[in-house]
Amino acid sequence: MSKGYVCRFNESELHKALSNSHAQPAQVARNRRVKYLYDYLVQLGAATMLIEDPYTDRDFLDDYTAYYATCYTSFERRCKRAHFFKRSITDSELRALITAPLSEDDKEALNDDYLGFVVARPLPETVIGRTVLKTRSGGGRSYPTVRRYEVNLFGIELGVEGLAFQEQDTVLAACATVALWSAFHKTGDLFRTTTPTPAVITRAATQTVHFGRPIPSHGLRVEELCSAIRHVGLDPEVVDLTRTEDVPLVSLLYGYLRMGLPVILVVDIRGRGWHAITLNGYSCNSTPWPGPEVVGSDVVPMMGLRIDEFYGHDDQIGPHAPLVVERSLLVPEVRFRSLWTDVRKENIVFPVAVVVPVYNKIRLTFLDLQKWIAPLDVVLSGIGPGGRRVEWDVHLILSNEFKGELRSDSQLDREIRENLLLTHQPRFWWRAVMRLDGLALCELLFDATGIARSFPLSAIVWRVEGFALAVEKALDDPIKRDFLLNALRSEEFVEFLRESIECRRTPGDLILRMASLR
Repeated sequence: MSKGYVCRFNESELHKALSNSHAQPAQVARNRRVKYLYDYLVQLGAATMLIEDPYTDRDFLDDYTAYYATCYTSFERRCKRAHFFKRSITDSELRALITAPLSEDDKEALNDDYLGFVVARPLPETVIGRTVLKTRSGGGRSYPTVRRYEVNLFGIELGVEGLAFQEQDTVLAACATVALWSAFHKTGDLFRTTTPTPAVITRAATQTVHFGRPIPSHGLRVEELCSAIRHVGLDPEVVDLTRTEDVPLVSLLYGYLRMGLPVILVVDIRGRGWHAITLNGYSCNSTPWPGPEVVGSDVVPMMGLRIDEFYGHDDQIGPHAPLVVERSLLVPEVRFRSLWTDVRKENIVFPVAVVVPVYNKIRLTFLDLQKWIAPLDVVLSGIGPGGRRVEWDVHLILSNEFKGELRSDSQLDREIRENLLLTHQPRFWWRAVMRLDGLALCELLFDATGIARSFPLSAIVWRVEGFALAVEKALDDPIKRDFLLNALRSEEFVEFLRESIECRRTPGDLILRMASLR
């Protein structure tokens, strides 16, 4: 029978809650993930812990069946689960909450104070199992990949917005497996695909060529990451940073994260080897980096120049661990300052690959978009106010989310907004918004389900009348038109610019133009 007890949140009580017969509190205290976890909960304002003991966890039960049940040493198959609240709760108050009917106001107040939970596994060292905690707010932070987890606490329905985390047990879940496990928790919610346990992920990843035994797992190669992604019905979008030049890495990561897609970043930790981190958020600075995103390259200025930190599930550090973007005018490659290897020291890690689990109908990639935006940036930047740098916000977006934004966009002409909302659209857009000093001049919509070698640009929405007229004037100038043709390298592209401006005068034609491109 499950029992619960309440205690004040402090470091010693946390160590006690996470301990088991194989790992005493003193041993738990030396775990650097536990140190990070305590500091993180302090930042969230944790005041009370509520412990469920015993607790049956699906993910650990599957791992237990796959490995621990057949060990000579006896391991428990049940865990503990620690819940955290901002409010102070006594044992008598807990019993009253459980037995007495709760009003809607009481439920809402309790949910507001609920910070999440940590499953404590009955293992010798890696005690932190499935963990879902609230994210830190403020400071320009954004966590698009979080999802809602429903929690039943002795009959009380609670919920928390987060993304599942656990530390690797070095048997079934090396870092890449855990990174995939966290990512699949979001893609399962986003695309209705499966969310397999670490044991299933490891076996799926190693079904093809694999050097050594799949279990115990000592890590996965990038090819095996891809195999596991295909196993759940998704496609792996891979960017090898060691072979691909002029990649605006920070903007690329933002472009996928913005829609809520978790991104697996493979980094090189000098002296340790390669390591996988599941990125789930970022921090956006109001002031952009003054230099180029890629030193020595003509990459257009994008949102990556404003991103100063990413946040990711690093199984060797903890949930939502910061990765500070390190830039230099002397070094072309972007690097990250992490908490490796000591949680209280910051170290540099070097990105080597990006792996994104995408829905199979998202065929257009971020790098494909670059080839379309680069020549257009040359043209439109030349037409806009001289001496001022424009900025492109390039990101994936669900068409339903795009329509939701349109509905509340009072700055856009009502008739254009109405026709965009009524137009049949693909499920996914690549959206490229051109801004000047924060003002959106125009935005381009690319069919993300289209083909890069065709003409994936479906619509241009001109948001500033004066800018649209300046572009039209350039199109009517024979001298500038030659420049435009040379820059855009396509008569169709030039004509599309003209038609999109004309549609501004007769918005009803916008539907016809978009429909003709389907």
